[in-house]
Formats: sequence, structure tokens, C-alpha cells
Amino acid sequence: MRFPRRFFPGAAFLALSFSYSIAGNNNRSIAVKKIEGDGKAGSIATRILNNALVKAGGFRLVPNPNGVPVASAKIDGNKLVAELKGAEGKTLFTREYERGNLELDALQFADDITLALTNVPGIATSQIVFVVTRNRRRELFVCDYDGRNARPFLPGGGESNVAPAISPDGSKLAFTQLNRGAGSLVLFDFQEESRVQLTDEPVAFAQSAWSPDGKMLAVALAKLPQKQADLHLIRFRGRQAPRIVLETPVSETRPSWSPDGDRIVYSAPIGGNRNGLFFIKPDQRSPQPEAFPTGFANSSSPAWSPDGRQVAFVSTDSRGRKSICIAYPEGGRQPRRVTAGTDPAWGADSRHLVFTTGWELRSLDLTTGKTAILVKGIGSISEPTWTR
Repeated sequence: MRFPRRFFPGAAFLALSFSYSIAGNNNRSIAVKKIEGDGKAGSIATRILNNALVKAGGFRLVPNPNGVPVASAKIDGNKLVAELKGAEGKTLFTREYERGNLELDALQFADDITLALTNVPGIATSQIVFVVTRNRRRELFVCDYDGRNARPFLPGGGESNVAPAISPDGSKLAFTQLNRGAGSLVLFDFQEESRVQLTDEPVAFAQSAWSPDGKMLAVALAKLPQKQADLHLIRFRGRQAPRIVLETPVSETRPSWSPDGDRIVYSAPIGGNRNGLFFIKPDQRSPQPEAFPTGFANSSSPAWSPDGRQVAFVSTDSRGRKSICIAYPEGGRQPRRVTAGTDPAWGADSRHLVFTTGWELRSLDLTTGKTAILVKGIGSISEPTWTR
């Protein structure tokens, strides 16, 4: 079994030359020449590239190539031969893409342009996995970064599949499989097409977060029958059992790693039916929680941005209304509310968030403040996780 479309680490391309110099382009203007190709192929590839540069990269397309970076390409058999020049006319990179699909080649070109001009990873080739609830069954769906190609994905079967977490390299997916109320933490490997159960006892739920190097899982795991969640670490060294990191009278949920792997942020009850955010250091034998002030009375579901500068979380007010908010682990800025919604997850660029509003999966561009509906009309949507 293979994950559809893009979960193939190490996709084939040939780098003829590449320079990751940042080409002084603060306003993100770029000129794109029409891609050369037979029939309609060139026009289709150009449209895909332009759309990805605008939607995923935040670029402004300009017709005049003078004084701005210029992207050009031609279709050569099964290859897309591409070039990016800087604003001064210097070649920043040339590449040949051979992913076996013209759309994927154009999207990869867009991501490489984003990285070369901004020094930030692109999201055009990324995918989002999320949970859809319909007819009392919860199942995993996947879609492209812009919501296209939304489709069911059910690794391993089971009554319901929830709480997905994609590994940093996109090769593995951790999730909870539920059968008649009892759950198991499952690891699905896309390369080996294998499925491994990581828990020996039935669990009420297991919410996972990958370490940045992909060698560990932080799991908020609640065993039956007590349903009290404790934070565990699973180290992928043979078949070593999970190690309890933190065991307290309260229930820890929704862990998220800092990108340097030094800390984990999670939510826990603080009294009065409210939650707060806390840090721990996973390398300590007996880690002591450190409170993370958010400026909001009831905070949960933290998600650490890939650049390490921001933590998105959910604030719930006294009327039960949920908002996506941003706080700053290193301080220096006041926490802020950015939109209504829940379940935030970051794109690789630390600029885009996906979140849910009950029946919709939405995206938010934090630079422009614009939101977009990605998926709707398929059921109740929750728990998105985004490839890096």
C-alpha cells in the first residue's frame, strides 16, 4: 500500500547547479516566462507554477522582468528543465525535475524558487492529513496544500482512525486506531508499506508529535479504563517500550516539539475547567513543567512553528467560543488572536496555518491575514497535520 501522490521522500530530480543565495526581493515580485512545451502542456505547467507561487509562496507576478527574479522552464520529454535568475540577472539555479508527473515537477519548481529567494521552505508540494467524522465513523483524509484532491485514506482499517501525526520526512504516519471504544497507537511506514502497533494495552486516546529528527514520538497517552493521559516518549531503537516522561494528577494533552528538539509544549488543566500551556525538557530524567503564559485564560492545543518563533494555540472564552491565537516562546511580543477556529497546524514556511471550524478545513496566511476554505461538505473536520 502506498500513500497517494506525494509521500515519497527523495523524489527524483537532478540538480545541475544550485545556489541558496537570498536574492534581495523583499516585496516578493517575480516574472514567470511561459513554460515551453508541446500542445497545451506548457500552458498547463505555467498555470500550475503561477498559482503555486502566488498561493503557496506569497509572490506577486509581474509582466516586466527588469529588476526582479525571473523563472523559466521547458518540457523535455518526461523532464522539466528549469532555471531561476536573480534580480541582477545572475543564475541562482538550474534543475531538471523527473518526478513522473508534470504537475509535481511544476510544484517542486515553485518550492525551490521559494527557498532560493526567501530562505524559507515552500509548501506547494505539501499535503495535509485530517480526520473526517461522518455516519458516526471517523476516518483519515488527505488533500493537497490548497485543498485539492481531498480523498479518504485509511491505513490499516479499523472502526475509526484519529489523531494523525506525520513524521518530518513524510515517510511515516502515527495515528490512533479505535475499535469498539478501545484504541491502539499505530505506526504506518509508507516506504515499507508496513503497519506496527506501538501500544500493548488498549488506550482511550493517543495524541502524537514527532521530534524534529524523526527518531522519537512524544505521546499524550491515556490507557483504559482510567482515561488519564500521561506524556510518554517512544524512542525508535528496536522494540524499546514507551518511557513515561511526566506522570501527574492532571491530564497532559496535545504535545508539540520545538524545532531544535530541546522542549515540548503541551496543554494541561489549571483548574476551573480551564487549561494552560506548559514546557518540559525531554532530555531530563525527571522533567519539571514550566508554565508558558499566553495572556489568555483558557489555552489548549499548542503547535510550535517550524522556525521556532511562534506557538499557535486555541483560546476558549467563557461562552465556549474558540479562537486561534499566537504566542512567542522567547517573549518580546504580546500574544494575539488571529482568527476563529481550532486545531491549528503549521506549514513548513511558518507563514501558513491550517485549522478547522467544525465543518471546514481552512488556511490562514499570517502575513496577509487572509483565510481560505480548503475543504468542506464532507463531514465534520478535525485534527489536521501537515507535511514538512
